[in-house]
Amino acid sequence: MTRLAPSLRRALLLSALAAPVAAQPLSTDPPPFPEPSMPPLRRNDGDEGGFTLGLSLGWAMPFGAAADDGGTGKSDLSRALRGAIPVGVSLGYRALPHLHVGAFVEMAPGVVSHGADGPCALPTTSCSAWDLRAGVVFEVHALPRSRIDPWVGAGLGYEAFHFSVSPGPGTLDLQGMEFAHLDAGVDVRLWRALRLGPFATFTVGRYDTGNLGVDGSSVSGPIGNKAIHEWLRFGLRLRYDVK
Repeated sequence: MTRLAPSLRRALLLSALAAPVAAQPLSTDPPPFPEPSMPPLRRNDGDEGGFTLGLSLGWAMPFGAAADDGGTGKSDLSRALRGAIPVGVSLGYRALPHLHVGAFVEMAPGVVSHGADGPCALPTTSCSAWDLRAGVVFEVHALPRSRIDPWVGAGLGYEAFHFSVSPGPGTLDLQGMEFAHLDAGVDVRLWRALRLGPFATFTVGRYDTGNLGVDGSSVSGPIGNKAIHEWLRFGLRLRYDVK
C-alpha cells in the first residue's frame, strides 16, 4: 500500500475537523446579557397614612347679616367689611389614602368698608376688624398617589368676630357656631411630601352671643334676633406630609 505523504495526511485531518463547524450557521445576534434588575416601585410619600401640617392664605368675602334687622340691611356684614385676608394653620391625619381628617385655626384681618352708609364713612373715623374661626374638617381625595389630586371636604367649627370704631360707638364682639363649611381644591405635588394648590371654602354660621362696648362700659348677652351669615373663601394651601 502506498503511504500518504505526511503533509497530505495533515490536510485531510484538518478538513475532517472543520466540517462540523462549517455546517453550523453563523449567528449575527449579539451575545445575551442579563437584564438589569429594577428596584421595586415606591409609593409616594404621605399617601399611606401619617400626620400632615398645613398653611393657607386667601381672600374672604362676607354675606348675610350679623343679626336680623327686619330687612333694613343695617346689620349686613358687607356694610362694615369689604373682605378679609384669612391665614390658617392645620394639623391632620391621613387615616386612609383617600381620607384625611384634621383640625384648623384661621385668623382673618378684615379690610373695612368706607362706604357712605357704613359705620366707617367719616374720614376721621378709624376702624378695624378681624374674624377668627376654628374647627374640624374631613376631606376625600380622588387621586392621592398622583401628582395632581382633586379633593372635596366638609366640616364644622366655631367663629368669633370683632369690630371696633374709634372715635365712635366703640367695639362689637360676636361669637357663634359655624354650622357647616364645604371645601374643594386641588393638591399639586411639588416634591415628595410637599403639596400646593388652590382651594375654595363656603361657610354657613350664626352669631349667638355678643358684647357691645361703649365709653368704657359693656353689655354682653345672647342675641335675640339671630340671623344666618356666610363667608366665601378662596386661596392657596401648602401641605406637608409628616412621616
